[in-house]
Amino acid sequence: MLLILLSALGLPETLPQGMRRDGGLRASWTAMGALLRQKPFMCYVGVQGFTMGGFFGYVAASPFVLQGMYGLSPKTYSIIFGCNALSLMFFAFGTARNARRLGEARLLRIGNTLRAVACLGVLAVTVVTPASPVPLLIGLFFMIALQGMTLPTSFTLGISAQNVGAGTASGILGVSVFIFGALTSPLVGLAGGGTALPLGIVSAVTGVASALLGYVGDRELKKLRESSGAEAQP
Repeated sequence: MLLILLSALGLPETLPQGMRRDGGLRASWTAMGALLRQKPFMCYVGVQGFTMGGFFGYVAASPFVLQGMYGLSPKTYSIIFGCNALSLMFFAFGTARNARRLGEARLLRIGNTLRAVACLGVLAVTVVTPASPVPLLIGLFFMIALQGMTLPTSFTLGISAQNVGAGTASGILGVSVFIFGALTSPLVGLAGGGTALPLGIVSAVTGVASALLGYVGDRELKKLRESSGAEAQP
């Protein structure tokens, strides 16, 4: 409520008058409906959602798995959690530095492919359940770190894949991560605290789904750009 009040009183609209949309909430709902029917855009929404669905599953399950099953101390767990968060930041930084040279679509393909492999690795480890936590830690590290490649690129491509409005598109992309996170967080605890298998299943399903949607989105975006280019020619 404080944010709403501050926005209403102290956050002026910077968009020029001629570029603003009329119609209020009805126009916003209409724009959302139009975006939900745009296939390439929704593919990238799926990439965002499934990626963060896997991340929220990791956040929910990792304390019970690493501390409860493998006996890591709270201090050790917090260090591991912090290192994974830093790895995401460094990968995001590297993605930003190379996006112009390599292109967001290529970086997303690379990141999604490698991340799907890491997620499948997490599943394999949770099936075998080795005595040491190291194999699981390696899989989780790359699963989280590679989000630094997939999240910013899929967001940028999602914005470029629509023609309704960047603000509405950004809102849908942003809310999707919390919807998927709300769905996956309870799933990792369905089998109780004595097994890591639900974490492995959630990681694998979300990782593979994100990769597949990324490939479909890339194909659909290419078709969209080709058709737009053909229409622009005299």
